[in-house]
Amino acid sequence: MFSYPLISIPFGENFNQRLVDALINQADSPLDLAQTLILVPNHRAILGLKNAFLQKAPQDNLLLPKILSLNDLGDHNPLGIPLIDALPKKVDSCKRLGILSQLILKFPGYTSTPQALKAARLLGTVLDEMQRWGLDSRKIETIVSTDYAEHWQLSLDFLKIVTHQWPQILQELGAIDDQARTHQALKAVATFWKHHPPVHRVVIAGSTGATPGIASLMKTVLTLPKGQVFLYGLDSPEVTYPLPHPQHAIQKLLSVLEVPSAQIYFTRPTYPLATDRHQLVQRSTSSTLTKADGKIKPPHLIPCSNLQQEAKVIALIMRQSIDTTTGPIVLVTPNQNLGDWVEQELARWDLTANRSDALKLAETPPARFMISVANYLQNPTVGGLLCILKHPFCAKASDRKTHLETIRSLEITIIRRPNFEFEDLRSAFAQYLDILSLPDALSTLNDFLDHHRAICGKLTGDTTPTCPLWQQNDGAALKEFLDNLNNQAPYFSGISNQTYAGVFKTLLDQAPGLHNTKGIGSRLHILGTFESRLSDAEVMILGGLNEDSWPQAPQENPWLNRAMRQQLGLPLPEWYIGLSAHDFWACFYAPQLYLTRSLEENGAPTLASRWWQRLEAVYLKNQTSTPPDPWQEWADQLVPIAPSIELMPPAPCPPIEARPKCLYVTEVERLMRDPYAVYAKHCLGLKPLPSLTQDSQALKRGQLIHTVLDQYIRANGGLSPTLDHLLNFAYPYFQKDHTSRTFWWQRFQKIAAWVVQEWQSAPALKRLSEHKGHVSFVVGNHTVEIKAIADRLDLMETHVAVIDYKTGAVPSLKEMKQGLSPQLGLEAWMLYRHGFSVPHAKHIKAALWHLTGQNPAGRVINLDITEEFLADTETGLYNLFLTFLNDQTSYFACPNPDHAPHYNDYSHLERLKEWQG
Repeated sequence: MFSYPLISIPFGENFNQRLVDALINQADSPLDLAQTLILVPNHRAILGLKNAFLQKAPQDNLLLPKILSLNDLGDHNPLGIPLIDALPKKVDSCKRLGILSQLILKFPGYTSTPQALKAARLLGTVLDEMQRWGLDSRKIETIVSTDYAEHWQLSLDFLKIVTHQWPQILQELGAIDDQARTHQALKAVATFWKHHPPVHRVVIAGSTGATPGIASLMKTVLTLPKGQVFLYGLDSPEVTYPLPHPQHAIQKLLSVLEVPSAQIYFTRPTYPLATDRHQLVQRSTSSTLTKADGKIKPPHLIPCSNLQQEAKVIALIMRQSIDTTTGPIVLVTPNQNLGDWVEQELARWDLTANRSDALKLAETPPARFMISVANYLQNPTVGGLLCILKHPFCAKASDRKTHLETIRSLEITIIRRPNFEFEDLRSAFAQYLDILSLPDALSTLNDFLDHHRAICGKLTGDTTPTCPLWQQNDGAALKEFLDNLNNQAPYFSGISNQTYAGVFKTLLDQAPGLHNTKGIGSRLHILGTFESRLSDAEVMILGGLNEDSWPQAPQENPWLNRAMRQQLGLPLPEWYIGLSAHDFWACFYAPQLYLTRSLEENGAPTLASRWWQRLEAVYLKNQTSTPPDPWQEWADQLVPIAPSIELMPPAPCPPIEARPKCLYVTEVERLMRDPYAVYAKHCLGLKPLPSLTQDSQALKRGQLIHTVLDQYIRANGGLSPTLDHLLNFAYPYFQKDHTSRTFWWQRFQKIAAWVVQEWQSAPALKRLSEHKGHVSFVVGNHTVEIKAIADRLDLMETHVAVIDYKTGAVPSLKEMKQGLSPQLGLEAWMLYRHGFSVPHAKHIKAALWHLTGQNPAGRVINLDITEEFLADTETGLYNLFLTFLNDQTSYFACPNPDHAPHYNDYSHLERLKEWQG
């Protein structure tokens, strides 16, 4: 083994432990081991390898070798190689984004900065991928545009930004792209070692050589006197594996390394399970699925109904493993949402897992606060203002308790009152509105950032460097990012108040993530697929095994199609799927292995991962008699289920003196359909707070039409109307906002023509609008009063007509006759009882005017008013009050669901869904 330059450790073996054992056995002395250089794929692999060495330290008192990540060679030159120091510095990511967005804005079709920034991010991925593979961007010019459709020809024109303009700009800046520097640094190390071979041992361990730069360095290491490469999971080099087989990438690496099979040392598995699992892997990845040996115990495949249940199952497995195992317990998943859910479920047992994925800066509390402020500055709304003023950072440096009490009081007394307008905030919230404003002259990103930061500082109550916004780790990282962004701001195009929020959020998404420090030292780990490489676990859970999750869906590229990628020499999507497959099967050899997936996610059905489907097919041919553990049932039992109780509807029964004896006609209908709502309003004094959002458009349209007709009659009488006169009068009312002016005015013109025609066909002596009335009568020992505001009363020569306007849904004539919708009938009865203070009429007519502005613009629904109808109305009203003025009568909630009101402000108090369900 010591004489072989290339050594393969099979899947299932503890890679780090076998590597450590091999290096210790090869070392001539402790100093020889300490001088060894080991290059691994990522930082988590460094941590795992160090832990493996430390496990040997109590026995052998080792001096640790130098362990570095391959990707770090180009960042700060840890090897001190002069060729790397001579490389140009890497261009700042924000600077690159700003310059590319300016170039894109010159291209036809791109008009806004946020749009250009998004395109610049995608263009940056094209640059990064080409440089990662060591390709010259000028190679794009070799693609023959006439071979492609017009769309792709435009794409090639667009990509001239990459081939012509961007390289020239980099040259002027004296900089280089990050991925290009990494690639050139790897080449520089290889070149330096060819001419100056190190005298100490150099080892590259665990890398798949997925990029040309790393593969070239591995080839150079194999030529060194003390160079070795340790591969993980290399199968037979004699068999050719096509894409997307998990062995394809590592087999392609062998062709680059040009190592004969005789110079490859394959270490042997040390425990039987690895051999059994390897047999299953071969069966599952072969072109024909064949039955495995019946003695092989398959891993646990656990399908779950949804993502939440999957997270509960995983958390249960991890919790059980804490008591039954002593080694690491690892969840590997590319689905960050699943990781978040699992983290929450573990909290029920006060367990914390160490996560490999970085925390996005844009999702930290300080960044969210700044985003809320940016959104408000772009689009001031009441909801946005309260979101800022109630945020934990607002007034954090001052008396926050008093601040919150003040804001809550102002919300109730001003914002939540009826007919509130945004302008009403000017006096009460003047202090905050003055802070939350931007000068009109701002046009550069620097100006916006400076004012934005100043505003956020003032809102916290501290504008000094000790502002609480910058104090914690996330705040310090945000401040560092914003300081750098201020330095790079001149490279961005001009922006406006309407685009700043979008630009700010896009730039925050570019910020480097924060290191996740939670769970350090824990046995529980939640890893991504890349970070899981070389990880060792006693219990391994592979979660989120659905297509487009694992393997992940190929990234969309609007500028390069499949044929173009082949011409450029870029890898096809199947290449990345093969690498993902390699990561998957590398995790397949843990002593305890669980595979999970959710059958649906976000309410949509999912498709099982291709590896799940293959394993399931193999296992169906290899079923065992041992029934699986009911993890799904256990997961469902995690949520405490209360003993079954019969939920009864609310039935309050207040004393007589507390019961309402004065109602409007609309409340009489509510008393019949939903007595509890009347109880809540009149007995408890509960009134719904107005919504922070705008009222529904239909309601506002109805109120506007009512107002226009009312004011017109009050001003002109409505006795001799003309269409032009009514339209000229109404026009100013519809010019107050865009919706009224653009949409509702068109409808009202049709309504006005219909109304004028009705008025002209039925001339009146007098028209009364929004006319108030009331009637009192005795019920038992109590005097009851009924009130109403009639939309219109028309005094004719032969009769008086009571008319009610409706612009939305209208009750049926049957409901009005039966008294289920009694508003119009009660107004007619009040007119009969002289409740409206108008001359007595022998005949009364009642009608609904349904005003829609459609085709037809309106229609009349006449309610036949007879003496019998009036008598029945009075009797029904008397009996209704007689019933509810009885201290034994309860105010039930929607006693008849078929007749429940369409709108119910008290449904949450009535708990309708609990007892009606």
